[in-house]
Amino acid sequence: MHDCADWRCPCQNERQHTWRELRRDIDNFIAFKRRLGFVYKGGEASLRRFQRFVEPFLRSRRGPLSLKTITDRFIAEGGKLSCRMFCVDVARVRHLCLYRRRLDPQAYAPDSLTLPQVKFLPYLLTKAEVRKTLIAARRYSGPGPRCSGETAYLLVLICYCTGLRIGEATRLQLDAVDTDACTFCIRDSKRKTRIAPFGHDLSQEIKRYMRKRILLVHPRSGAKELLLGLDGRPLGYWRANQVLTVIWRQLGLKPPSGHGGVRPTDLRHAFARERLAAWYRKGADLNAQLPWLSAYMGHTNLLGTEIYLHTTPELMRTASRLFERRFRQAGSL
Repeated sequence: MHDCADWRCPCQNERQHTWRELRRDIDNFIAFKRRLGFVYKGGEASLRRFQRFVEPFLRSRRGPLSLKTITDRFIAEGGKLSCRMFCVDVARVRHLCLYRRRLDPQAYAPDSLTLPQVKFLPYLLTKAEVRKTLIAARRYSGPGPRCSGETAYLLVLICYCTGLRIGEATRLQLDAVDTDACTFCIRDSKRKTRIAPFGHDLSQEIKRYMRKRILLVHPRSGAKELLLGLDGRPLGYWRANQVLTVIWRQLGLKPPSGHGGVRPTDLRHAFARERLAAWYRKGADLNAQLPWLSAYMGHTNLLGTEIYLHTTPELMRTASRLFERRFRQAGSL
């Protein structure tokens, strides 16, 4: 008897080496993800790191090895990446194993509960800290990516006032911004397109920025994105992240190195929290309002929105006052 979960089952007459089969399955899986509409650049990078780690081990062995042995070795020995990136790589390797299970029901796939995981607690930005961030963004001049203070300021405003993801904000093109109707058209984000309304005050800030944006556009670039760097090229996701990191480190909201402190996605958390607090103050029915928030933020259901809903002392005080008011009204009847 042999283990049918082997990467190359000995009962078959295949002559290929196991490292070639590994490369073939990774190529097929990446192609499969892209046929589904995923860009999958990060996923491909993770799987190529797994491939480079495992191939020398496979080449040095004469017989076939089980997929469990290969995967467990990668998980046990890890790599030179940060803990966070390694956990992401391991999760993507598991997706590869699940893909193989579609072809072979007996194929091995690690249990998600046994995999190393890193869970980040969001940094709950206060209104005072958001105000400081906006002031620092307007004055931004580096060190870091070449970016004008006006661009950094509008980036923070858009993410805080609308809850857009950093990638969504940096991909916004001019034809997707309607300052008269006060709407953004968020195209092909998480395989969905949606309309995100915003306030009149943000519309005025965007119009003000667009008048200055003309001076940033490089004559040959023809950049269509709203947010541009000083070189006239689109600001982009990675440069936007670096700009925000520099700002928060200067304010002491983020340590000099590492992933601690405020993260760009915490602006999205702050937006959801402020929206929740505003509904509490108005006495709105949250059960009726939360699906609207979920759709606005680009989630398919409330499960995706749950991670952005946090209780804060201010929110608890507001809820307590509302409960006390309703309790007294009920007692007076």
